[in-house]
Amino acid sequence: MTWKLMREALRLRFGETELQGSLHYDPAQHALEMLFPDSDSEMLTVDLLASGYVAYPGEVFVRDYSEHSGLPAALVAAGVCGEVEKLSVGPFSSSVSRMRVIAAG
Repeated sequence: MTWKLMREALRLRFGETELQGSLHYDPAQHALEMLFPDSDSEMLTVDLLASGYVAYPGEVFVRDYSEHSGLPAALVAAGVCGEVEKLSVGPFSSSVSRMRVIAAG
């Protein structure tokens, strides 16, 4: 993976969750990852190829269910992504947002 630093210090708040760290983007894998000061990390995106969805260049899929409810809106509020469309996927019609990554660097 070829990760690009998007934001050195970013705070995302959604629901009862607050994430604070540096945000990295891998355009080849259509992935966003938050790296925390303690060297832990969290993948913020999901691959939907098995569900028949392909992310276009510059796009990612972000969960908007369970503990990730509100994450797409937090990424929009932070100026990191713009929402392209909402999808319902899987047997439980889980909400996922197709998002355009705004800028890296």
